[in-house]
Amino acid sequence: MRNIYTRKNLVFTEDFSLEDLKQIAQKEDWVETKEVLASSGEPYQIHWQHKPLDLYLLYVVDERIGVNYLEVRAVIMSDALEYLQNILPLENKEDILKFAQSENETEKIQAIKKLGYVFAFEDFNPECFKVLVKAMQESKKEIFVTTLETVPYLKWRQFESILEELTKSDLSVKTFAGHMLKAMRDHEWNA
Repeated sequence: MRNIYTRKNLVFTEDFSLEDLKQIAQKEDWVETKEVLASSGEPYQIHWQHKPLDLYLLYVVDERIGVNYLEVRAVIMSDALEYLQNILPLENKEDILKFAQSENETEKIQAIKKLGYVFAFEDFNPECFKVLVKAMQESKKEIFVTTLETVPYLKWRQFESILEELTKSDLSVKTFAGHMLKAMRDHEWNA
């Protein structure tokens, strides 16, 4: 019988580096299975396997978005998360949601980007949805654009009508919202 893996993304605290992660990987006997160097828009990636927990880890340095994250694939996600939370400095969702509502524009933009990763493989989350919808109503262009770029990572059907409505607005927003809506429709929707 084949194992069924679930996926989850984790985001590190700001001061945690790739070198820090490599040291932990070595200490924890993670087996490196692949390294992909950044090239022409593709992010740097390093893959590990942790056999005792039947765990696969993919670390991504996404310089385009400005977020480094760890994609976790595990049969028993609760065990994997407990293990990883004990050895890695991870940001928690509640703090990211709080910063996504910050008055500080830089903090807000960075947190909105992180929301796309930490909620990427999860079912609809009303609190996150509410935060992102509010951010889409921002008058500051960079916050609006960042939020629109984040939405397709979530693949929540609840964003569909909002994006459809945005495709009826001015030309620059219409085109961008149309691309984001297409990106979401080209992939399976999350519940």
